[in-house]
Parts: sequence; C-alpha cells; structure tokens
Amino acid sequence: MYESYWQLSTRPFEDAADQRLYYPSEGHQGALLKLRYAIENRRSGALLVGAPGLGKTLLIRTLARQLPAKEFPFVQLLFPQLAPSELVAYITEELTGVQPLGTPTDRYLRRLQGYLAEIAREGKHLVLVFEEAHLLRESSNLETIRLLMNFEHQAVPAMTVLLVGQPSLLPALRRLPELEERLDAKCLLHRLNIEETISYIQHRLAVAGAAQPIFE
Repeated sequence: MYESYWQLSTRPFEDAADQRLYYPSEGHQGALLKLRYAIENRRSGALLVGAPGLGKTLLIRTLARQLPAKEFPFVQLLFPQLAPSELVAYITEELTGVQPLGTPTDRYLRRLQGYLAEIAREGKHLVLVFEEAHLLRESSNLETIRLLMNFEHQAVPAMTVLLVGQPSLLPALRRLPELEERLDAKCLLHRLNIEETISYIQHRLAVAGAAQPIFE
C-alpha cells in the first residue's frame, strides 16, 4: 500500500539480499577490496565478521558479481553445523554432485581433491563460502576446514575458504591459531555512523524509485 502512496516501484527497506540495494559505505567497500585481493591472489582463507543485519550476505553477493564467474566459481554453504565427516560429505556433494551413500571420508576427500585439481587445470579458483560460520564453534569442525585449506595445485591453494559469520566466531578462531593464521584477509563490519545512515536511507529510496524527498 505505501509504495503507491509514496510513488515507489518497490519496498526500499525489506530484509532481503537484493544486490541493487547494496550501499557502498567506507567499511563495506574496504572489506570488499580486501576480500577481492585475497581471492584474486588465490589465498587459502579469508574472514568476514559482523553483527546481524549489517549486510554480510549482500556484500558477499556483490563480491561474487564483481569477480569473473568463469574464473572464480562461488559455492555458498548454508548449513555448516554438521559433524566433521558429514561436513566433508556435504561439501563434496555440493561441488561434485555425488550423493552421500555411506562412502568413507577418505574417499570423499580424494574425490574432492580430484575435483579441485580438475578445475585448477582449467584456470579456475574455487571460492568456498561458509555462511553462518559462527555455528562452527566446535574445534573439530574448524580443524576440518583448516585441513581443507591444505589442498593445493602446483604449490598454489586450490581454493579460497571464506568464513562469514557473527562476532562470536572470533573467540573460537583464537582458540585455533593454526586456522586463524591461514586467514589472509580479516574484515570486521561496524555499524554505520549518522552521515552514512542518512546516505544509506537515501540510496535505498532512490533504488526503490523515489522521485521526491520523503524524510527530512
């Protein structure tokens, strides 16, 4: 109803990761550049942390859109809270399409290694994104991710693992320094200041088709 009253083409403040609504604040752009650097230089890992509602998912989708899809395929995992063996099976299935039928973990790992070597020979570099990575607080899961970072092709990391989550992830990483030191880019999103908040509102209204000022 309010769209027609304010002459808007869409709702400007919906909680959805619509890439058109991405607001390039200084903090978000800084994080975007650091993550791009890590991926384009084929680093083994990177980290994006921020409180709920700060636009982490939208930033990752913007990152994926900016990178050439043929060179940097993105795979986003939305259910990371699994046992280590289940996590390996889930990742392998997502990447290769192989259905988990009780296959031992070592076979999944070999199949995953073969897949990564194959795409590396094609000049591709996988970006494996763990959404809600704060759910990976168990050290066994984080250790599994660290081991996945060991996959290489011709002495270059075969993929970049990108951990995206809430600040509760940070203490867990500090308890596993072997993983933390593998994260070449670490980005922490902060809340917008008053000037950025004003610009953010104006940006969203403009994308939604506002032809006249609505807020003073």
